[in-house]
Amino acid sequence: MKYRRRDLLRTAVGLAPGLLFTPIRQSRASALGRYVVVVHLRGGADGLGLVFPTRDPDYFEARPTLANYSGLLLTDRFAMHAGLSELHSFFSRGDLAVFHGVGVENATRAHQRSQARLADSLWATENAPPKWLDPTGETTLDAQLERAAERIASDAGSGVLVVTQSGWDTHRDQAGQLERLTRDLSGGLADFKHRLGANWPRVRCLIVSEFGRTARENRYGGTDHGSGAVALLLGRGINERRVVDAQGRWPGLSRSALCDGRDLPVLTDLRALFREAAHSSREDFWG
Repeated sequence: MKYRRRDLLRTAVGLAPGLLFTPIRQSRASALGRYVVVVHLRGGADGLGLVFPTRDPDYFEARPTLANYSGLLLTDRFAMHAGLSELHSFFSRGDLAVFHGVGVENATRAHQRSQARLADSLWATENAPPKWLDPTGETTLDAQLERAAERIASDAGSGVLVVTQSGWDTHRDQAGQLERLTRDLSGGLADFKHRLGANWPRVRCLIVSEFGRTARENRYGGTDHGSGAVALLLGRGINERRVVDAQGRWPGLSRSALCDGRDLPVLTDLRALFREAAHSSREDFWG
């Protein structure tokens, strides 16, 4: 079944400025034993490098060397980086939703402050603080996901686990770096699903970054710190084959549509997506 998209609308940035977010009550989630696994793409992942518009002339003008002319088609307007082939299969099965322009209110382009605000967003649960499996980012993503699968398999309860993939601060040679990063991310999540086996329906994965990157490439073959990022929501039965923000919008990449004339703006609050994923007791979301 589809998750209730109208609940995302209530907390979309711009519709409810200054909105206070209601804490999630752990007692409701515990009864069903659900887990949220947050995959933090540390460094500021380039959302337009992962999921890009195929018909936007401003995209190709802004990225004369980085624009992707081939990829894995998602919709009639968007495609996915070829390195994300396993995630593309999830999307085709209805198990992946893509949201562009995700962030937090009063976003900043500084790593430390943005990462702190991302962490604050994950502390929205009561009595169930998120557990970082590798807070210093020294362990491979695959190893962290293996630990997460073991923990979920041995625990009938609920929780929030955070894993980290470093290396997304692509100021230089972005194309080459994305080839490796996307393969590791996509393959790691496919292996994670395989390891979980019958526990896979208990899990939602929310793939996020502390901020996005500039729409325009820089002179070093990379991109710089931006605002709105891409977020991927992964799990069985998401059934939302769209590539937009929570209100169904794609603002485009014209200079007037960008934040400060340079970044995709923040259109959907990260906390809204996290709250939807963590509200595991709602059958209309979990299917």
